Amino acid sequence: MSNYQGGQSQYDQPYSDVIAKAAAKNKFVDFRNGLAKSNPDEYAMMHGIGGAKHAPRSVIKMMITDYSMGTGENSKVVTYNLDPHVIYEWLRACEKNFGRSVGGAVSSVQPVDLSFAISICEAMLAVEPLPASMDNMVYRPISDGMIYDLINELQSIGGSQSATPVQTSSAGYFEYTYHGDKVNPYKERNGLCHVQVIDVARQEYRSNGQLSMYPWYIKIQNFWSKPVQKENGTNTYDPTIIENKVEAFINISDEEFFKCCLRTTRFIEIWEYANCTAEVKRVIAEKNARRMQRASGGE
Repeated sequence: MSNYQGGQSQYDQPYSDVIAKAAAKNKFVDFRNGLAKSNPDEYAMMHGIGGAKHAPRSVIKMMITDYSMGTGENSKVVTYNLDPHVIYEWLRACEKNFGRSVGGAVSSVQPVDLSFAISICEAMLAVEPLPASMDNMVYRPISDGMIYDLINELQSIGGSQSATPVQTSSAGYFEYTYHGDKVNPYKERNGLCHVQVIDVARQEYRSNGQLSMYPWYIKIQNFWSKPVQKENGTNTYDPTIIENKVEAFINISDEEFFKCCLRTTRFIEIWEYANCTAEVKRVIAEKNARRMQRASGGE
């Protein structure tokens, strides 16, 4: 089969850095390759950590596109540069929720038929106990009076009507929240720096108490603000000064978020192998050669 389409090879097309994508109504979120190698003298880091003395920061670029108000100039696009290790944290959170959710609302009621339990009690009354001489055991270990009391209790809570309200619950679901912000001091305009803020949360139930089909909530904000340096030397921003703010959010399912996180972690691992293996081997071989030289009495 030919690789040419319209006279141009598919390999001549620009490459896409999109690793994974999840869509909702009139919006989508995607994860893109923004990884960068560390400097040769920092080979063991593999990833750049940013700063004047280091390689550019290695990131996974997240982007939410919201075209609910239209396409082109009417759409909203927000981005966040995520540290690669955070994707692994999100993947672990996804794994904790598989097979743990149950249907129904927190305060919903489900009909439970207790008439069968009553019939079992009545059947027990019709059975004569075996002689106690047989290993001192009897077929029915409770008295007739106890069985009658149990029947009355079942009937009093509505068993005879076969529609007793009971509350459903979640089988140990795992809620999760994450907040991050990035201030770019190198992207400055009129004394203000560009800021990226992300909030990720998993909420099992919606505000109306119903189980959510799309429990993962992702919100990204981009704006300009005055940078503030913390005592540890890192940068934050002044929340009282926010200009040109753009924000967008998306809700996606457990399955979609798991798929995005899994594919992204797999890409990170493949990227590390493809880009860092040769450098790691070279440095290890060089260090071993020096060690052997010293051991043999060389300089």
